[in-house]
Amino acid sequence: MSQTAKALEEKLKTSGFPHEIHIYPGNGHAFMNRSPEGIKRRKSIGMPDEDEAAVQLALSRFQSWMTHYLSS
Repeated sequence: MSQTAKALEEKLKTSGFPHEIHIYPGNGHAFMNRSPEGIKRRKSIGMPDEDEAAVQLALSRFQSWMTHYLSS
């Protein structure tokens, strides 16, 4: 886990705000952005962009979190 992610996790823990931290090795920031612009941007800076399984897992986790905490 990166130092930035660790620092964010510590702040979230102390805030009491509901959160989950998941690290997807080999994937950079915004890897879930599947728009043509997002893919082009990542490729232009040399970030890998072929981990569809990680994208699907992250989307599933995101949807589950949102449903749990934001559904009425």
